[in-house]
Amino acid sequence: IGTETEGSIIAPATAAGVVGLKPSLGLVSRHRVILITDQTDTPGPLTRTVADAATLLTVISGEDPADPTTSDAAELAKTDFTTFLDPDALDGKRVGFYTGGIVSDPDLTDEAYFAAIGFTEAVTGLQAAGAEVSVVWGDPLDNQDDFTSLGVIGLRDGVAAYLETTNPGGLIVSIADVVDSNAADLHRYAPFGQNILEAAADAPEVSREEYLAGGAQLREQARAYLDALMAENDLDVLVSSGNRLAGAYAVAGYPAITVPAGRLESGAAAGLTFTGRYLEDGPLIGYAYAFEQASGLREPPPVVTGD
Repeated sequence: IGTETEGSIIAPATAAGVVGLKPSLGLVSRHRVILITDQTDTPGPLTRTVADAATLLTVISGEDPADPTTSDAAELAKTDFTTFLDPDALDGKRVGFYTGGIVSDPDLTDEAYFAAIGFTEAVTGLQAAGAEVSVVWGDPLDNQDDFTSLGVIGLRDGVAAYLETTNPGGLIVSIADVVDSNAADLHRYAPFGQNILEAAADAPEVSREEYLAGGAQLREQARAYLDALMAENDLDVLVSSGNRLAGAYAVAGYPAITVPAGRLESGAAAGLTFTGRYLEDGPLIGYAYAFEQASGLREPPPVVTGD
């Protein structure tokens, strides 16, 4: 199980050639998780296959009084997500392959674009599953500065809440205390530096209401962006390369699942990521499963010895 703020399930799953599922916000409790921001963070499965991810999500999802956000996803609380494992789930569906600025030449044919980014085999797999695939040209959502500002405030408050829950009355009660403790022996406790922790410790003081309003504004913006991409192109689902859409789906609280999609010319693992609307986790699992079964692009990882 991993946790994601903005790509931290999808990106490592892609790099490792495994399945990563970032659920809809609220579907899985964040209790006892150190949150960078409670406006986006969620645990989610990292597994060998889509079937494994569906099984694990079934077990870990549900309402939790310790995390009020789970009430937003209450309608899926007792869902058996393995019931969505349908090899025909993509049959007749319209799939939009989001560019996100990887190749900024709308004069390319769809086939030339897929070839340019190394996803011809993946698209062939989608088509073999019965999907109609087209390129969706668009610039990335411009929200990173605002999201970073929200994140450092959320990290400061999230660490304090975690410490209060797990170690009440302890000597370390804030992220500033963590920074100071690390500074006593940086080589041991923060060998790669602690600039993010320091930024969070120095984050401006804002009220909880202001923080929530900022999160709601970013979430509304991200949902409008994704909804427009899907509506304007008459799509059932968006797909993209790796975590290309993380700045939108994560901030929106929408689900995403990445599936192994062969290898790029460099030899790096490729991942095809499916993004759907809020609480469409079940259908999204179905689409991912259908692609996985039709494409046959999953490669068991090599065994590495210590020699």
